[in-house]
Amino acid sequence: MSTRKSRNRFRIFRALVICIIVVLAIGAAGYAVGTRLFDHHGIVYINSGYSDSEREPMENVLDKSEDEETEDADVAAVLKDMTLHEKVSQMFVTSPEALTGIKTAVQAGSTTQTCLEKYPTGGLAYAEKNFEDEEQTKTMLDNTQQYALQRSGIRLLIVTPAESGGIQIGEDNQKASIPISYFPADSTADAGIASMTEEEISEKYLDSLKTQLNGRTKIAVARNLIINDVDGQAVSVSRDWIRDILRNDLGYSGVVMTEDLSLLAASDGSSVSDLALSAIRAGADLVYTGKDLQAAVQAVEAAVSSGSITEEMIDQSVTRILSLKNEYGMISLTEKTYEGSGELDASEQAANNTQEQAAADNANNKKNNGGNNSGSNLPEGVVDDNASGGKNSNTGSAGIEGLVDDPVQSGNAAG
Repeated sequence: MSTRKSRNRFRIFRALVICIIVVLAIGAAGYAVGTRLFDHHGIVYINSGYSDSEREPMENVLDKSEDEETEDADVAAVLKDMTLHEKVSQMFVTSPEALTGIKTAVQAGSTTQTCLEKYPTGGLAYAEKNFEDEEQTKTMLDNTQQYALQRSGIRLLIVTPAESGGIQIGEDNQKASIPISYFPADSTADAGIASMTEEEISEKYLDSLKTQLNGRTKIAVARNLIINDVDGQAVSVSRDWIRDILRNDLGYSGVVMTEDLSLLAASDGSSVSDLALSAIRAGADLVYTGKDLQAAVQAVEAAVSSGSITEEMIDQSVTRILSLKNEYGMISLTEKTYEGSGELDASEQAANNTQEQAAADNANNKKNNGGNNSGSNLPEGVVDDNASGGKNSNTGSAGIEGLVDDPVQSGNAAG
């Protein structure tokens, strides 16, 4: 009898140990997935006022509750009031430097506000260089989110590096991370994946990914990997991968975001604008690019005007983005104060083109004159960092037309 009791106790103890191991393994796997985004180590954070003590967002389910149907109606109402320019801008995630034209953004001031008014993007991606300390980071991101709310009533997705010195990101030190998954494989996958067949990739990665994608994954990140066996295109711009495999075969209905298309453009010689068009036609909802934001947004708008991309496709993607943001409490229309349209007229577009050409001419002059540029070719209203005389000044902006960057402090550019 004593032996039987001992055995029962041992079985119970062993079962408890197994349960603990399984829970720890699941937690570790979730952390690993959540901390790999862009350059193998990023996290998507949202400044949503969500605290860890509150109920976490619900998992994807087939049957919608009454609350979810109400949320769908709310999102539809927001979408209906958006202009085409606002919808297209919402589909882009970019760096603060690409948004503003500032060399290194460590503050968010009037330049950031003006740029977000003209290009109310869906998110901003920050790097280590943007973070100096906890107070500076919190102020910069809080200001940026406030400008986004004033512009559209919609908060930005904030993408930050995981290894940012333990900086707390969010209002009142509150933060929440959105569960992501890489597609077709995570960022640490071996380089040999490019030469695998679709069947091999499915067996090694996709079968296990299917459950994950239809569980808690909110954003699937389409990688810049080129899989030769499928169509020879990068997954991030491939209709076969995004629409056929990810959407149809794996049944994923959430947000799809690309990896940085500016890196893909640098490697294959394509323009960011062309890649952005390909990504959207392939089924991507969020287009991430570290440069050429304005040209890419304008290219998408032109494609809609010409009919090569339908506004229905744009609406489908923006609906997914807004639904995700609404789920995390990132829409607050009562805080919207901006009354302009955000559209660029012909004169503004001409000014944009003039500045871009002048900036290019100025860069060539610097190169030819060994960096000594006493006579700047930049248009009126744009400060050139070399001409201003500051050794560490980064006040020269090649961003939105005619803007002068905010005052420089401690040798760093303000946004």
